[in-house]
Amino acid sequence: MAQLEFLVLGPLEAGVAGHPVRLGGSRRRALLAALLLETGQAVPVDRLARTVWEDRRPTSVRTQISIHVAALRKAVKAAGGDPGVIVTEPHGYRLDAEGVRVDAHEAERRIAEGRELAAAGQPDQAADLLGQALALWRGPVLAGLDTTAITAWARRLDAVRLAAVEEWAGLELACGRPREVVEHLTGLVDDHPLYEGLREKLVLALSHAGRQADALACYHRGRDLLLQELGLEPGPGLRQAQHKVLRGHPAPPTHLPRPAPARQAQPPYRPPATQTELAWREQPPHDQPQAKPAQPTQPPHNRQPTEPAWRDESPYGRLWAHPTGAVWPACDLPQVAVVRPAQLPPPVRGFVGRAPELRALDRLLAQDGPRVAVVSGMAGVGKTALVLRWAHQMASRFPDGQLFADLRGYDAGGEPVPPGSVLERFLRALGVGVPRDPAEQAAAFREALAGRRALVVLDDAGSAEQVRPLLVNAPGCRVIITARRRLGETALAVPINTPIHAPVPAAAPVPAAVPVATADPAPVPIDVPVDVLPVPECVELVGRVAGSRRVADEREAAERLAGLCGGLPLAVRIAAAKLARQPRWPLSGLVGLLADERHRLDELVCDGLSVRDSIALSYRELPPEAARLFDRLGLVEQPAGFGPDLPGVRQDDRTGARPGNAAELLRQLAHAQLLRPPGGPSRPHYRFHELVRLFARERAATAVR
Repeated sequence: MAQLEFLVLGPLEAGVAGHPVRLGGSRRRALLAALLLETGQAVPVDRLARTVWEDRRPTSVRTQISIHVAALRKAVKAAGGDPGVIVTEPHGYRLDAEGVRVDAHEAERRIAEGRELAAAGQPDQAADLLGQALALWRGPVLAGLDTTAITAWARRLDAVRLAAVEEWAGLELACGRPREVVEHLTGLVDDHPLYEGLREKLVLALSHAGRQADALACYHRGRDLLLQELGLEPGPGLRQAQHKVLRGHPAPPTHLPRPAPARQAQPPYRPPATQTELAWREQPPHDQPQAKPAQPTQPPHNRQPTEPAWRDESPYGRLWAHPTGAVWPACDLPQVAVVRPAQLPPPVRGFVGRAPELRALDRLLAQDGPRVAVVSGMAGVGKTALVLRWAHQMASRFPDGQLFADLRGYDAGGEPVPPGSVLERFLRALGVGVPRDPAEQAAAFREALAGRRALVVLDDAGSAEQVRPLLVNAPGCRVIITARRRLGETALAVPINTPIHAPVPAAAPVPAAVPVATADPAPVPIDVPVDVLPVPECVELVGRVAGSRRVADEREAAERLAGLCGGLPLAVRIAAAKLARQPRWPLSGLVGLLADERHRLDELVCDGLSVRDSIALSYRELPPEAARLFDRLGLVEQPAGFGPDLPGVRQDDRTGARPGNAAELLRQLAHAQLLRPPGGPSRPHYRFHELVRLFARERAATAVR
C-alpha cells in the first residue's frame, strides 16, 4: 500500500502516490489537522470537538465526528491509500504514524540534520539541508483553519521556520553567498520587522554584497521601529552588524593607504585609490602644533593583513595605525570609501561533482600560474555553475573585488553585449571615470586593476573578439571566461605591450610616466572543458533538488531519468524541478514521459528554461552549409557516429556537403558543440549527444517539409 502524505506547511492537502485525497469542507479538514497535531497519539473525542468547534459544539458532536472520520477514510481509500491509517481508539481516534508522511515532520528532521552538519563544520551541506527544509513551506501553515489549537500549532511552526531561516542565512553568508540571502530576506524582514535576528543577517548580507548604504538604511529602519513600537534600542547582535558595516567589514585592507599627495593636475581619468579604509577625521586642538605624519612603509606583498586599530597615545589626536607599524594622524586620512566590487551572482544551489574541473581552476591561484581560464562546453552543461562555485569559494583570495559580466554571446533576446558596454560598467564599479575613446577605456580598465588582486568573470562569451578588450595582465588579477566554443590561445593574447602608467604630478621633476606594472608575458591561458555528468552525480543532483528520500525510494527510476537526460545538468535540473513542484508525483511517472523520444524535448521545459531553446542558440550561429549538414544528419541513424567517408555524410547521401568539404563541416559542428568530437581509437567518429540528436531530428523534419 502506498504511503499517505499530508502537507500542512500551507493549505492542508493530502495525497497517495500522486493522487489527491479529497478532504471536503473546513470541519473535516480541522478534524484531520487535530489528528495530525498529535500524530501517533490517541486524541479523545472531547479534545477533537474542542479543536474543531471550540465553544460552538453541536449536541450530536460524537456522531458528527464519526461521520467526518468515515468520510476521511473513504476519501483515503478512493485515492489508493489505506483507510485504516485512522485508527479507532476506546475514547477517540489516532492517526497511525507508521503509515503517513507529514511535511512538517520532514522539515523539522532536515533542520535538525542541518544543525548537526553545521556543528560538525560543514556549512555548505548544512545550508543545503536547511534550504530543502524551508522549501517545504508553501504558504501560511494550515491556511484557512483558524481555531485556537490549530493557530497555536501554526505559530509554533512559523517560529521554527524563522529560526531556520536565520540559521540558513548565517550559513549562506559563511559560504560567501550574500546575494541569495538578500533576495530571500528582504521580503521576510518586511513581514517581520521586529525580528532582530533576520534584520541582522540582512544588514550583513547587504554589506557583503557591496551595498553598504542599503545595509545602514536597513539597520536604521529597524532601530526606528523598535523605538516606536517597543521603546527599545536594538540588541547586541544587530548593533554589532551595524558596527561591522561602519568598519568596512568583512574585507580588511590588503594595501596600506598613503597620506594625501600634494595638489596635482587632474588627469583625464584616475585609477581608484585601492584598499583605502574609511576614516572619520578628528582635528587636533588649534593651540597645538601640527605634526608631520609619519611616512608609512609598504608592507611586503605576501604579508597577510590584519585589522587596523585606533591609537590614543599621540598628543596630536587619535592616530590610525596598521599593525605593520605605519601610523597617520586621523585628520590626514582621505575620506574615501573602499571600492571593492562584489558582482558575482549567487551560486547555483545543489551543485554536485566537478572535482577535476575545480582542481583545474585552482591552477589560477599559483603566483606564477596562468591568469586566464576558458571554461567551455555544450549548451546546458553547467559552465556558469562551475565557475560561480569556484569563484565564491575563492572570493577571499581576491580581496580587491570580483567583477562579473554576462556577455550574452548566445542569447535569444538580442545581440551579444559589446565590450565597450562592459568596460563602462566595470570602470564605474571600480570608481573610475569613463573615457570616451574605447581604446582609452581598455587602458583605464587595465590601469585600474594594476596592483590589485581581483577576479573578472566573463560569462557566455560569443567570440574571442568580444573578450579580448576585457582581458588584464596584472599579476594579481585572474580572468575566467565561459564559452560554448573553445577560444584559441592566440586569439586570447592579452595586450601586454600597451604601457600601463600611473598619473604623476605635473610639477614633479620625474619622467612623464612611471610604470606601475611590468609587461612580462602572461602564462598560457588554460582550457577547462566541461562534459556531461556521470549517472551517480546526476542522481545526487535530482535528490538535492527534488528530495533525497524520493530518490532513495526510486533509485532505479532516478538512474533511468539521468540516462534519458543524457547527463546534461540543465536537463536534469529541469526534470528535478518539475518533480519538486509535484511532491506526490513518482519519479517513474516522469521517466515514462521522457521515454517517448518524440516529446522528450517538450517535457524538458520549466520556469523559462528549455533544453531545445538552449541547443537552438548554438544552431543559430552555424554557417549555412554547416547548418544544412546538421539538418541532414538528423535523418541518419548512425550509432557508430559520423566521419567524412561514412554513410550519412557523403554527397550521395543527401547531406548537401561536397566530398572535400565534409571533414571541415564536421569540425565546425564539433566546434559549435553540436557534435561530440572523436575520442581516439576507441571512438574514431563524431557523435551526437542524445538530446542534440533529438533536436537534429526535429530540424531534419522541418527541412524536409
